[in-house]
Amino acid sequence: MTRFDLHLHSNNSDGSDTPYELYEKIRKANIEVFALTDHDSVSGISTMKKLIPFDVKFISGIELTSLAKDIKCHILGYNIDENNSELL
Repeated sequence: MTRFDLHLHSNNSDGSDTPYELYEKIRKANIEVFALTDHDSVSGISTMKKLIPFDVKFISGIELTSLAKDIKCHILGYNIDENNSELL
């Protein structure tokens, strides 16, 4: 059975771990597919890409803060381009 976690945060947003520390936890948990979805930030993606071996699937993600009328909500995006000027 493949283990997934598609909603992880590093200390580039509200997570407590650096991308390296987060990857170590992912490896120890035998997670094979994961997404880094920092809040309104893509700054951890390039670091994470350098850490990932070929047998682990990494999905570039983001958790965008938005407003729906006067209610704050979060929207998860996957397979994003971390070099997109609007995200930077």
